Amino acid sequence: MSFTPRRRAAWLCLAAVAPSAHALEADLALSHTAEYTTNTARTETDEVEEWVNTPGVELSLTQEGAALDLDSQYRLQRRLYERDLFDDETVLTGQTELLWRALPERLDFTVRNVRTESTERARVPNVEDNRQTVSTTEAGPTLRLRPQSNAELQISYLYSDLRAEETDTDSHRHTGTAQYVVELSPIRTLTLAASNIRVQFDNPIAPDLDIRLGEVTFDHRGNRLEYALTGGYNETRRNQDRDTVDGAVGELSVRWNATSETSLELAASRRIVDNASRLTTGILDFGDSVDEDTDLNEVFTETMGRVALASRLGNNDVVLALSAGEEDYEDALRDSERQAVSATLGRDLNPRTSLRAVVEFGKRKFTDEDDEYDEIRGTLELTRQMTRRFEVVLGVHYDERDPRGDGGFAYDEWVGRLQLRYHLLGGR
Repeated sequence: MSFTPRRRAAWLCLAAVAPSAHALEADLALSHTAEYTTNTARTETDEVEEWVNTPGVELSLTQEGAALDLDSQYRLQRRLYERDLFDDETVLTGQTELLWRALPERLDFTVRNVRTESTERARVPNVEDNRQTVSTTEAGPTLRLRPQSNAELQISYLYSDLRAEETDTDSHRHTGTAQYVVELSPIRTLTLAASNIRVQFDNPIAPDLDIRLGEVTFDHRGNRLEYALTGGYNETRRNQDRDTVDGAVGELSVRWNATSETSLELAASRRIVDNASRLTTGILDFGDSVDEDTDLNEVFTETMGRVALASRLGNNDVVLALSAGEEDYEDALRDSERQAVSATLGRDLNPRTSLRAVVEFGKRKFTDEDDEYDEIRGTLELTRQMTRRFEVVLGVHYDERDPRGDGGFAYDEWVGRLQLRYHLLGGR
């Protein structure tokens, strides 16, 4: 058998992947969810009650090996509405991250995909007619060079493709980055990074972007204390005679392990972007939602902060969190602010039964539209593992939005849920 260049390349790829192929773990599950809602359209008056049936399939693939790492989770669902207020809808959400070490410690290839369901307009209630799936796919190589024993030069290229299901907000991006990582000690590193990002929008009236970003990161990984501090400058140039947007950017993350059972986390960031960071959420848990503006291509400054206290108390996992965020658009009248306080409880009632409870009180303000809301969300979910492959989930969720002042979108909704899931592969 002769080895052409193409065949030889294929054999090399198989040889790189084969040593770790045995580590692949797969989980494939079929599910059916029946939900009864008291206010399917989330309106203040003329509330409509109905059943929403959702058959679905879930696939999870995980692999960790010398040559290949893979972490992939997707969920495909078909929503069937009893009253036909909304059209039946098929939704695919999830995420994949694949890392191929083509030449160990020299050349890596990365592929990522995230599909998240979000609102088109954050100000409008999160119902079927105001939702779409946003997909982000990225791929590219990273070259690693060791100019000295305690430092590494990383040169990478990343191609990104962003697609929105309903709105004309698609784009593709080219990102070139050079990073110099210095190991100051076994637990401390210093990273210098410079990036150039070209963003081209499919919508001809949206100005394309030329982004120049420089950052410095100091990272500390101790036994009790971990933190990373990033500071930099972003210059975003826009065509079509639009003004340049520039300013300081940065990120801070701190984790303090007070005891083996208790930790305190702090995170804060300031970025200049054209899409929200929450669009990388992937699959959402029952009761969760992503409420963002995904119907326009505009540059804004996103500022976020979160403090969380997590503790293990007997069989209970408790998390108390305080968060705040702001989106400040350069040109569009879409500025918004949000604050929330939440408590999450996870408890193993017995080896086969677990309980999850979440309550959140928040405030959302759309400053340019002079709308301000008080929001309450609560979720209670009980999971029972009937057999190794079959599980039953019962849940109830409450959602309320109350405007401060006249006008706005007010509603409250109760949702009861029964879910049956059977694992064809995997399971407990």
